[in-house]
Amino acid sequence: MAFFVLLFLQRVVKDVISPIVFEAAYSLGEHVVDKKEEKALPPLKPILRWKKGEKIAQRNQRIETWHKTNCRSDDCAADLKLQGKLFLSSFDDKTPYLALGAIKNISLNVSVSNNGDDAYNTNVFFNFSSELFFIKMWQKEEKGISCELLEPDFLKCSVGFPFMRSKSKYHFSIIFDTSHLSGEEEDLEFIVTAQSGNLERSDSLHDNKLLLAVPLMHEVDTTVMGAVSPTSFVYGDSIDASKFLQLEDEVCLFQPLNFTFQVLNTGPSHLPGSIVHILIPSRISATGAEVFHILEIMVGQDGGNCTFQRSPDLCFIPKEKESIFHTIFAFFRKSGRKVVDCDRPGRPCLIITCFLSSLAKEETRNIDIYMLLNTEILK
Repeated sequence: MAFFVLLFLQRVVKDVISPIVFEAAYSLGEHVVDKKEEKALPPLKPILRWKKGEKIAQRNQRIETWHKTNCRSDDCAADLKLQGKLFLSSFDDKTPYLALGAIKNISLNVSVSNNGDDAYNTNVFFNFSSELFFIKMWQKEEKGISCELLEPDFLKCSVGFPFMRSKSKYHFSIIFDTSHLSGEEEDLEFIVTAQSGNLERSDSLHDNKLLLAVPLMHEVDTTVMGAVSPTSFVYGDSIDASKFLQLEDEVCLFQPLNFTFQVLNTGPSHLPGSIVHILIPSRISATGAEVFHILEIMVGQDGGNCTFQRSPDLCFIPKEKESIFHTIFAFFRKSGRKVVDCDRPGRPCLIITCFLSSLAKEETRNIDIYMLLNTEILK
C-alpha cells in the first residue's frame, strides 16, 4: 500500500540553514481473532520490506531534505555591507554637533547590501543610548523589513526574510526621540551590526559594523537685565537726615540701594551652570574711599551663591576738605554729572562673583544685592 502526505511550511521559519527532518513510525492496529485458538500466537509486528537474512526490515524511517539555496560558491558565503548616516531634524549641515533640546528626534539612515550568495536570516542590530526612545522604522518601499525592540537600548531588524538575495540592497531608517538626552555623555553613539545565518569569510567582515556618533553640546542664549531702586536721590547738608539711614554706633548717613539682576536662558538647551561677574564702581577717584558697602546678596530659588570682598571700614568721613572739594569739583565740572564705570583701566571696582545652578530653557534667576552708599564722601 502506498499513500502521499502533503505538508505545508509555516509562514514564520526561523532556521533555513538546518535540514528539514521527516520521521515516520509504524505500528499495527488492534488484532482481533474471531475463533479462540488453543495456542496463542505471538504479537504481530509491522513489516515494510524484507532484508536478506532477516525477518523484519525496520520499524521507522528518517528522511532529511533541505531548503532550496542558490549558491554560486562552494561554501554559500554571504558578503554583507553596511552603510549609514545620521540625520538630525531641523539641523544645519554646517553645525557638526547636536544641540541638546534643539531637535526632537534623530534618524539613522541605513543601507545593507549583499554581494555574496543568498543570505538567510539576515538581521541588523542597533546598540544605542538608554536615554533615547525608539519611535519607529521607516522604509520608502515595503521590502519585508521588520524591527523588534529586544532591550530598551537594543533593537533587532530582520531584513528580507527568509533570505536576502544575492546582489540586493535595502534602505531603511530608524527614528529615535532625543528629548530626554541629559548631555552627561560627550558623544551620542550608535553601534550598528549586520549578520546572517550564512558563513561569511573573515576578509569581508570589516564592513559589517558601523559606529555612528555626533557630539552633544549645550547651546544657550543668555540675557542679563538689571534694575536699581531708587533710581535717584538727593544728598547734602541741607537735606533732612531722616531721609537717610544711620547705622547703630556709626555717624555716617547712608543711602540704601537695591540692585536686581535677572539672568534669562532662552535656550535651546538647558544651562548646566553659569558664573555671573558684576562690577560696580566703588570709588570716585582712584585713591578715594569706597562709596558702596554690600549688606546682603540673595539668589532666587536658592539657585546659587555669590562672593565678594567686604570693606573693613564701613563708615569713612573725609578729613581733608580741600582734597574732597577738588574731588567734587572734578566730579561735576564738565557737564554737571559724572559717569563712573569700570571700563577704564585703573578704575577701582567692587567685584561680585555669583555661581548659579542649572537653568532650564526660558527659566530666569534673580540676583538681589542690598547695599549702602556713604553720602559723606559725596558732600
